[in-house]
Amino acid sequence: MTLDKQVELVNDTLHIIKESCLMPNMLKAIPWALAIVMVAIGGRAGIIDDATGRTMFAVLPILGALSLRAAGKCRLEASE
Repeated sequence: MTLDKQVELVNDTLHIIKESCLMPNMLKAIPWALAIVMVAIGGRAGIIDDATGRTMFAVLPILGALSLRAAGKCRLEASE
């Protein structure tokens, strides 16, 4: 791979990372919301044990909130 191609690849990667930093938290929360809904459906359908479902139903929102809080700080903004 030539140096020009490597530079282009790095620039493209940095552009993707910068765009993901601009993604609103609402979009980043969608996978967490889907996980919570799937746990609720699995618990209701009997696929997931009741105790496990209750634990997951309590833990997933906490993990989601913590990950979104950490994701709100973009490292690229500090370096620009």
